[in-house]
Amino acid sequence: MRYLLALLFLTSALCPAQTACGGMSGEVDGGGVDSANAVFSQIQQTTGFGSCDDSGCSAGTGHGTCWIEQFQRYPSLTGSSAEIYDYSTSDNALFYKKLAPDNWDGRYNAVDSVVFYYSVKLDANAQSYAQALEFDAFQFYFDNQGGGNTCDCTIVNGHCQQNGPNYCYRYMVGTQCDTANHNGGSFAHWDLWDTANGTWNNGLTSVDCHQLLDGNWHRVILYATINHSTKKYTFQTVQIDNGTPATLGSSFSAAGTNDHPNLGAQFQIDLKSSAGETDGYHEWFDDVRLCTLDPHTNCPSQ
Repeated sequence: MRYLLALLFLTSALCPAQTACGGMSGEVDGGGVDSANAVFSQIQQTTGFGSCDDSGCSAGTGHGTCWIEQFQRYPSLTGSSAEIYDYSTSDNALFYKKLAPDNWDGRYNAVDSVVFYYSVKLDANAQSYAQALEFDAFQFYFDNQGGGNTCDCTIVNGHCQQNGPNYCYRYMVGTQCDTANHNGGSFAHWDLWDTANGTWNNGLTSVDCHQLLDGNWHRVILYATINHSTKKYTFQTVQIDNGTPATLGSSFSAAGTNDHPNLGAQFQIDLKSSAGETDGYHEWFDDVRLCTLDPHTNCPSQ
């Protein structure tokens, strides 16, 4: 299991070749967005992905071999999937995308709901080496009480301490399919991320996700709401393929940050401690969308 810490905004240039973890250039690209409804579509094809596998970003060892390769024609659903890979003992590799096209775009500050829609496929090695499969959406919110566009925040021991009237909050709508105890089709379940306390809530043992390891494509739709008055976010439902949406209903508090308003999506693959130095697995994700719409719209593509 890893602990979500502050995101590093390293990014990549548009290139069909493999890009190693940490090998990003700093570019930000909002990708396909419907400005009226904040519908980001085909995120897996956009430039600007960042990555890391170190202890300060993904709680990884920093010694793994991990990379992302976009624009994969096979396997894919749209003809252009993204492939991620990691191998080493107990390593965690994170791949993330910041979506707002500029630093202070107010359209993405007052978001009160998110629908995170993606399709995912794992290779056969995931059944042996996957510790957890993580899929997250996030929002950074700017509570502007004093004017200007600066977050009045000092980072102390990894935590944001407010030192002025402008405060920024981070809502990490984080989920992971906890596969650590998976063995030949046995139970795997969803965990939810508690941003304020920096830990996983492991109580959703009734919400199954073991089918993600069967080597087929699976569509996942996560719906969550955000209350900026209380600085809380609530996981509403998660749905796999055409199954009945599972009600989650768990609420957690935001944490302080010094990052400007934004939305984003990220994917992480974690390796078991039993994995050897050359053991790893591949994940492909495709048709990735992030919307600030009512879930009944089913996060439409453009």
